[in-house]
Amino acid sequence: MERHAGGGRATSPLLIGVGVVALAAAVAVAGVVRSRQARNESEAAAGLQAINAAQNVYVMAHDEFATLQQLIEDGLLEDAFQAAESAYDYSVTLQGDGDYVATAEAAGGRYDYYSTSDYVVRYSADPDRAPTGRAGQPVR
Repeated sequence: MERHAGGGRATSPLLIGVGVVALAAAVAVAGVVRSRQARNESEAAAGLQAINAAQNVYVMAHDEFATLQQLIEDGLLEDAFQAAESAYDYSVTLQGDGDYVATAEAAGGRYDYYSTSDYVVRYSADPDRAPTGRAGQPVR
């Protein structure tokens, strides 16, 4: 390496180039991750809306709400709602009062969602699984 008049070493242009490339790659990867999270979160809300629509059809025909498995068996939902490779795990819990709670729990993601027979998709009631100050609030 060359020495400058002040006694320091000259920084290699190659090292500077490698540093710039590494920084650009880190920024690009972070952008891809955020984009994927946003897409998965949108799909979770859409999945709960599909469950709500299926529940609406099912309750008209059977006078009661259904489990996730019953909705799939009746052909109202696709098998993909039980797929292990999904970014969200969906479930439907029937309540004693005749209502249901459909949930979409992130498999490693940021936020969880839920909906009931009011057909409003909300962030998780758990403040650790919802955006700050939005626990239990409707998704906009």
